[in-house]
Amino acid sequence: MLALLFAAIGKIKLIADAVNESKRALENLTTMISVQNRLGSDFDLIAPHRHLVRKLHFTLTASFHLCMPSAQFDSLVLAVPVP
Repeated sequence: MLALLFAAIGKIKLIADAVNESKRALENLTTMISVQNRLGSDFDLIAPHRHLVRKLHFTLTASFHLCMPSAQFDSLVLAVPVP
Protein backbone atom coordinates (compact mmCIF):
# COMPACT_ATOMS: atom_id res chain seq x y z
CA MET A 1 0.00 0.00 0.00
CA LEU A 2 2.77 2.43 0.94
CA ALA A 3 4.64 1.59 -2.26
CA LEU A 4 1.55 2.54 -4.28
CA LEU A 5 1.38 5.91 -2.53
CA PHE A 6 5.05 6.63 -3.25
CA ALA A 7 4.55 5.61 -6.89
CA ALA A 8 1.54 7.94 -7.14
CA ILE A 9 3.51 10.81 -5.60
CA GLY A 10 6.31 10.20 -8.10
CA LYS A 11 3.86 10.34 -11.01
CA ILE A 12 2.28 13.54 -9.64
CA LYS A 13 5.75 15.14 -9.43
CA LEU A 14 6.47 14.18 -13.05
CA ILE A 15 3.18 15.70 -14.20
CA ALA A 16 3.77 18.88 -12.15
CA ASP A 17 7.26 19.22 -13.67
CA ALA A 18 5.84 18.83 -17.19
CA VAL A 19 3.12 21.43 -16.51
CA ASN A 20 5.68 23.87 -15.06
CA GLU A 21 7.98 23.41 -18.06
CA SER A 22 5.10 23.97 -20.48
CA LYS A 23 4.09 27.12 -18.59
CA ARG A 24 7.68 28.44 -18.69
CA ALA A 25 7.93 27.74 -22.43
CA LEU A 26 4.63 29.53 -23.09
CA GLU A 27 5.71 32.57 -21.02
CA ASN A 28 9.00 32.73 -22.93
CA LEU A 29 7.22 32.45 -26.28
CA THR A 30 4.81 35.21 -25.22
CA THR A 31 7.79 37.43 -24.38
CA MET A 32 9.41 36.68 -27.74
CA ILE A 33 6.16 37.47 -29.57
CA SER A 34 5.89 40.76 -27.68
CA VAL A 35 9.45 41.69 -28.67
CA GLN A 36 8.79 40.61 -32.26
CA ASN A 37 5.71 42.85 -32.38
CA ARG A 38 7.74 45.81 -31.11
CA LEU A 39 10.45 45.22 -33.70
CA GLY A 40 8.03 44.97 -36.59
CA SER A 41 8.06 42.60 -39.52
CA ASP A 42 11.55 43.56 -40.75
CA PHE A 43 13.22 41.17 -38.30
CA ASP A 44 12.24 37.54 -37.83
CA LEU A 45 12.90 36.85 -34.18
CA ILE A 46 10.77 33.77 -33.68
CA ALA A 47 12.38 30.59 -34.98
CA PRO A 48 12.44 27.01 -33.69
CA HIS A 49 16.13 27.22 -32.75
CA ARG A 50 15.77 30.44 -30.69
CA HIS A 51 14.90 30.45 -27.00
CA LEU A 52 14.57 33.22 -24.45
CA VAL A 53 17.52 32.99 -22.09
CA ARG A 54 17.03 35.97 -19.82
CA LYS A 55 15.22 39.30 -19.66
CA LEU A 56 17.26 42.14 -18.21
CA HIS A 57 16.60 45.78 -17.34
CA PHE A 58 19.28 48.40 -17.76
CA THR A 59 19.72 52.13 -18.39
CA LEU A 60 21.45 53.59 -21.43
CA THR A 61 23.19 56.88 -20.75
CA ALA A 62 23.82 59.46 -23.45
CA SER A 63 22.55 63.02 -23.46
CA PHE A 64 19.42 61.58 -21.84
CA HIS A 65 18.48 58.60 -19.68
CA LEU A 66 16.30 55.89 -21.15
CA CYS A 67 15.27 52.73 -19.32
CA MET A 68 15.17 49.75 -21.64
CA PRO A 69 14.45 46.07 -21.15
CA SER A 70 16.68 43.59 -22.91
CA ALA A 71 15.63 40.15 -24.03
CA GLN A 72 18.64 37.88 -24.41
CA PHE A 73 18.18 34.93 -26.73
CA ASP A 74 20.51 32.03 -27.39
CA SER A 75 21.68 33.43 -30.73
CA LEU A 76 21.40 37.19 -30.24
CA VAL A 77 20.87 40.00 -27.76
CA LEU A 78 18.12 42.57 -28.30
CA ALA A 79 17.46 45.86 -26.55
CA VAL A 80 13.87 47.01 -26.97
CA PRO A 81 12.48 50.30 -25.60
CA VAL A 82 9.79 50.18 -22.94
CA PRO A 83 6.48 51.42 -24.39
